[in-house]
Amino acid sequence: MPPDQMNLQIISKEDLGEKMKRVLEADLPVMYANAFIVFLGQADIGLVLQTNGKETCILNMSYTTAKSLVEQLGNILRNFEEKTGNLIMTSAFIQKKMGIVPNATS
Repeated sequence: MPPDQMNLQIISKEDLGEKMKRVLEADLPVMYANAFIVFLGQADIGLVLQTNGKETCILNMSYTTAKSLVEQLGNILRNFEEKTGNLIMTSAFIQKKMGIVPNATS
């Protein structure tokens, strides 16, 4: 995709706050997930969100978007853990501690 067609935005913290306020006030679908499945395609990555074992949403994204999302989520969680002193457990950690055999949907 040519650079002039890419949806890249650099915004200030103030503008981000205003943008988030508009997004939260918009009439957009809200999803909750407590499990997921990740899959890899030839040109993108897919994420199936699940709630209580039921598939609720599929999100496809480019490799670049997926990697950027991973970085942003990692940064937010590290910041949260540092500021609160609370380590967030992963599903794999919980499964290991509880002696649970993981399945393909967790």
